[in-house]
Amino acid sequence: MDWMTLACPRCETRDQFLLSQKKDRHLRQCSDCSRWFVAETATESERDYHIELLDHPPTCPVDGCEETLHPSELPAHVVETHDGELA
Repeated sequence: MDWMTLACPRCETRDQFLLSQKKDRHLRQCSDCSRWFVAETATESERDYHIELLDHPPTCPVDGCEETLHPSELPAHVVETHDGELA
């Protein structure tokens, strides 16, 4: 895992996030606007990320799960219900 600078898709605030270089999806929260987004590696060989802003209140980003949660409950839901995996 490496520190990567990503821009929030809502407010464009740039923050450093710890992200894996392998093909993976990462749930992260903007430090400025507090909105949740998913950063997904675009390719395995490049350090390029596709960023998807989640709704507010957020809907769980795990495929097949349509649960809408209070923003503060999203990380716990992903860990407790989906073992922390977004794939």
